[in-house]
Amino acid sequence: MAARISTAILAALVPALLAFRSGGYFPSDWGIVLLGFVLVGVVVVLVGEQTWMGRLDLALVRALAVLVAWTLVSILWAPGADAPVLAAERTLVYLGAVVVLLAGLQRDRVEWLLAGLVGGIGVVGLWALETRLVAGDLGRAGDLLSGTRLVRPLGYANGLGALLALGLLLALGLALRGSAAAVRAASAALLVPFAAALYLTLSRGSVVALGVGLGAFLVVERSRRRVAAVAMLLVAPLFGVLLCVRSPLTRTGLSHAAALSAGHRLAVELAVLALLGAGVALVAGRLASRIAPYLPVAAGLAALALLGVLVAAGPGRLLHQAQQRIEAPPPASRGDLNRRVLSVSGSGRSAYWKVAWRMVEREPLLGEGAGSFERWWLQERPVANTARNAHSLYLETIAELGPLGLAILLVVLGLPLWAARTARAPLASTALAAYVAWLVHAALDWDWQIPAVTLPGLACGAALVVLARRRASGALPVARRSRALAGLAVLFAAALVMHVGNRAADTADRAIASGDDPAALAAARRARTWMPWAALPWQLAGESQLASHRDSAARASLRRALARN
Repeated sequence: MAARISTAILAALVPALLAFRSGGYFPSDWGIVLLGFVLVGVVVVLVGEQTWMGRLDLALVRALAVLVAWTLVSILWAPGADAPVLAAERTLVYLGAVVVLLAGLQRDRVEWLLAGLVGGIGVVGLWALETRLVAGDLGRAGDLLSGTRLVRPLGYANGLGALLALGLLLALGLALRGSAAAVRAASAALLVPFAAALYLTLSRGSVVALGVGLGAFLVVERSRRRVAAVAMLLVAPLFGVLLCVRSPLTRTGLSHAAALSAGHRLAVELAVLALLGAGVALVAGRLASRIAPYLPVAAGLAALALLGVLVAAGPGRLLHQAQQRIEAPPPASRGDLNRRVLSVSGSGRSAYWKVAWRMVEREPLLGEGAGSFERWWLQERPVANTARNAHSLYLETIAELGPLGLAILLVVLGLPLWAARTARAPLASTALAAYVAWLVHAALDWDWQIPAVTLPGLACGAALVVLARRRASGALPVARRSRALAGLAVLFAAALVMHVGNRAADTADRAIASGDDPAALAAARRARTWMPWAALPWQLAGESQLASHRDSAARASLRRALARN
């Protein structure tokens, strides 16, 4: 029982803590996160009950390691070493997480893993709602990344929406399949704040990912009774979304007092719905048997209605209009933020994708090097906004790492899907639904650069691999235990270098911004010691020297930076 509780606590801590650190986006956090995974791995190897890792487990670990190696190899043709090394460090964090999951996770702990993820994402979702419903925070008008969208604590509305979509799917599966009544009731109650917070992010890509994940869930859960139970469980969160649509909080121009009044009222309504949803979870199994016989008729009527709409509108005209609207900017809200949710505009993604595709055309074999999209975007962008990523994991990978890099990535991401074919556990459909939703959203945004979103997605994928195992756990031989500790020692060394080097660079950057030039120069020198390949420490040193009027030294430092870039 202690191992199960520990699994749930650790799973909850990852998204909850990282969300309050800008989603773990900045390199200064990666080293400490990897160190945490390494320490957990050491405990698992030394004192935990050892698990048997099959071919799929080892294949997933090796494929991620190859992806790290290929990212580093791209230094040979990238503009400089900084971006490829940072990209490899981020992937190394994911490798460490997957290694720990596969080494310590067993079939009977998967439910605790998923419950922990729901709890951690629940903390994030409830905090996000608190900023809007209790504190009355409406964001900063005119901020393209915020405006009046729900962004805190993650800092990015689409990333927060993706995380909430994963939480909603996991909570839905636990509300349906949880082994304890308390787990089912609590998960069903969380569906309401998850759905409300997701809607208030106004993240259309997250809604699409949620829909695809829900479709995957229903395909696997073929039983009419379970599908009927899902329909019952979704009633309360759907009503919660309708309350958000009708709330003044989805209108622009609200005063703080009006926002507080509307938020408090909506909070009470959502709390009542959450309690009703918890009650539904306790009786859904019995009532679903009565509703199940009518599902085919309802589904047939819905399909006929949709077909009628398509025929009346004209499929060809709809496709042409959809293409035009995807490439167009979002429509003006005119005071109603709900208009954004109904828009199919890509919000500039078509421009990002065109620049990335031109990278593929220029370098079809090797790509331009890891992390190189930002440079090409700055040279070729048709609009004035800045972007570091192509807003599509798969397109950005082939643009930067070539077809081989994309093939390695697809192997990494495809192995859990392959494992799902033989994963017959009750919660396999839940893990699959969340994993599919993450895969879909990663095609539309830069989730790979947000560990708070990617780590829960990879955890669901690892859970599928664990559920596909056909052998039980057993004692780990001394030789294999020694090899595992040696591998963890390598990860520990890498994490230490990442932590000290990236933290030093971050300290130097902050000191320059605050005008503390001596501290900036000292931190830049420390970063230079731990990151001898990088141009950034020399650049930071040059900027601090320039600010303190040491022009000759600044010129030398900046030239050293240019030589590495």
